[in-house]
Amino acid sequence: MRRFEEYLAEKLLEPDFATAFYSDSDPDAASTDVCVSLLDEPTSPIGSSITTDIAQQVTTLRMLRGLTQHHLAERVSTRQSSISRLESGAFKPSIAFLERIAEALDADIEVRIVPRHSSN
Repeated sequence: MRRFEEYLAEKLLEPDFATAFYSDSDPDAASTDVCVSLLDEPTSPIGSSITTDIAQQVTTLRMLRGLTQHHLAERVSTRQSSISRLESGAFKPSIAFLERIAEALDADIEVRIVPRHSSN
C-alpha cells in the first residue's frame, strides 16, 4: 500500500512536476497546479488499491482546500486520527463516511466499475 508521501516523492522525480511544486514565482498557484495534477493522475495502478486511491485523493483535495487534518475532522464530526488513518490508507472507509468527507471538501464522489483487461 502506497502512502501519499511515497506517491509525492515519486512525482517529485519528474522535472515538470518538481518545478511546479517548488516554484517560488507564485507559491499558491504552484501548489494548486500540483494538487490538480495529483487529482488528475490515473488511479489504481498495478500494486495499488482503491483504499490507496481514496487516501491520495482525500489528502490532495484537503491540501488544495487549505485544510489541516484537524479542520477536516471538525467538518466531518470525527477525530483527527480518523482522517489520518484514512489518508494513510490504514482503513477502508464506508460510503457514508466518504459522503461526509466529500461534503466537507465540497466535492463529489464518482464510482466506476470497469472491465478488467483480458490477456487474450
